[in-house]
Amino acid sequence: NDHETLVKSLYATLSLVQRGTRWFPAGFPQV
Repeated sequence: NDHETLVKSLYATLSLVQRGTRWFPAGFPQV
C-alpha cells in the first residue's frame, strides 16, 4: 500500500528530525 509506505517514511523522517541528527543542515526546523 503506497499510502502506508509514505506514512511510515514520514514518521521515520520526523523521528530523525526530533533527535536532531547532524545529517540535516543547521537551519533545518526542529519539530
